[in-house]
Amino acid sequence: MSSKIQSKQDYNRIDQQIHQLSQIIAKANRTFVPKAADDSHTNLYFDSISQRIYGRWIKTEKGNLILALNLQSCTFEWINDSLKVIQKHAIQNQTSSEIEQSTADALPEIGLGFGLAMEDNMVGNPYFYLSGNGRNGQVMNYYNLPKLTLGNWAITDHWKGAVLPLPDLEQDSLKGIQVFLKEAVRWYMSELP
Repeated sequence: MSSKIQSKQDYNRIDQQIHQLSQIIAKANRTFVPKAADDSHTNLYFDSISQRIYGRWIKTEKGNLILALNLQSCTFEWINDSLKVIQKHAIQNQTSSEIEQSTADALPEIGLGFGLAMEDNMVGNPYFYLSGNGRNGQVMNYYNLPKLTLGNWAITDHWKGAVLPLPDLEQDSLKGIQVFLKEAVRWYMSELP
């Protein structure tokens, strides 16, 4: 990627390569960063000083990590809160699936997203939600879900997870949210391999 651009074809080829490699960062963001209605959880950032394309911060048990593509060294890098590179993955002579697999090894087994959503057709009221995605295409088994003390499971073709409509909350809403999260997270964690 550090070769000189001498023609429009060179520019297009390099542009396509960077686009394809950036999709790996976007995929990590989609999987492990809480979903935002405007899709900003998939945003990338180019830092011209360090010559890196950065994804979004991912919360893990070991602290926050961010996936970056170093354009100078042609490597993907996992960078921690202290901005230290903790893992590098060379990308030359590798397929995109090999690159995805090697960068995924630093991620947690499951990504959970929690938030407050506006009223929509799925729930009919504003609601808290918790949803999860397994790593490396791990499919979550949404059969035989446990009954939740507060809220319920919403399983559709487009979204799967636990929802807690705001009208279901009682006076002690913080305690209700905690019970909802604890029960839903317990189920997701039981689905880990």
